Amino acid sequence: MLIDKMNLSIRLIQDVVEVKKNERKIKDQKQFSSIVKKEIPNKIATLQSIYLLKKKEGFPSFNISVSSVLHKVEQLLEVMEKQPAKEKIERIIRELQEIEDEGKKQWGNYVRKQNEGILNVLLLLQKVAPDDESLSHLIVYFQRSTKIWPLTSTKLEQYENKLKQGKQKLSEWKTNETIHTFLEKVSNNEATLDDLNDEVLNWLRAYQISSNLMIKIK
Repeated sequence: MLIDKMNLSIRLIQDVVEVKKNERKIKDQKQFSSIVKKEIPNKIATLQSIYLLKKKEGFPSFNISVSSVLHKVEQLLEVMEKQPAKEKIERIIRELQEIEDEGKKQWGNYVRKQNEGILNVLLLLQKVAPDDESLSHLIVYFQRSTKIWPLTSTKLEQYENKLKQGKQKLSEWKTNETIHTFLEKVSNNEATLDDLNDEVLNWLRAYQISSNLMIKIK
């Protein structure tokens, strides 16, 4: 089973991290202990992140397999345990970094697509409701969410919860296409009195934000 192989590899990695137990197998203790301490934990995190994305419902398929990451990590372990050659280690780490970069890219693309409809409207609402703190917090979270990495089950669950909160916030404000168009014009300083139709005025009054708007002559 893939999970069993993952767990086995992680246990092997944890053994390797205990550098003092392996110092007779490592020619250059100082050089390789640094690699173990800094690189291996990052690669474990990459392995777990790719695995989580692969099993995430609704996440588009992409050209990275958990097995390929696992194989690279196992190669790294084998080289470090049997024949710690600097060039080989650097090559494997570089290949793992390329895999990690692709995983980050796929996550960023997915999040931007998920956020787009919600974030755009939240930003428009912020123009007329700058004092709504929960609105501001959601905006900050969504703007930073493309940078979430490495991934964990907790982080993914938090992201899904924020998406629900964002949708709930839009539901609370009861916006529609007419309101969106008006807010876009406000955001671009293009709104005129002609845009203040009954639907828009009633919406502004219902949420007591009409006083946040100011009329000026061009």
